[in-house]
Amino acid sequence: MGAVIPMAEGKSIKLVGNALKAIPISYDVRTNTVIEFIFASTQIGDVHGVGLDIQTEAWSGDRCFQLYGRRLSACDQKHNNYASVAPRAHRYTIPVGLTHTGAVRYLILLNTGSGQPTPVSEFSDMKIYDFVRPPETKSAGSSGR
Repeated sequence: MGAVIPMAEGKSIKLVGNALKAIPISYDVRTNTVIEFIFASTQIGDVHGVGLDIQTEAWSGDRCFQLYGRRLSACDQKHNNYASVAPRAHRYTIPVGLTHTGAVRYLILLNTGSGQPTPVSEFSDMKIYDFVRPPETKSAGSSGR
């Protein structure tokens, strides 16, 4: 069994060992919804990931995103690139609305591992929001015709 350790006055969460943290939220995921956060791991485990879901037991592969790990999971693999920067902190912006939309009830953080050494994940500066592209501006000197 693993441990979930709140850190930095609740602004980050550290998972140690085989741990899952389901944070209750209520959010309607749209096509432009993103999850943005900083991830770091000082010890690789089987699967390190994040997701938004309606339940905490059986994850749907299109609702979770693997960031790191020795094993490939059913989670989306497009962001499984942390190995290239480990153990430094890395900012992720994941467009979750491109894989699924609709109401979600949990932000889920995942850190799995079997055996030693014990896997460690730290998630901080978590944000879920609907990205709005700023309007394009005309370049100086254009007539607008």
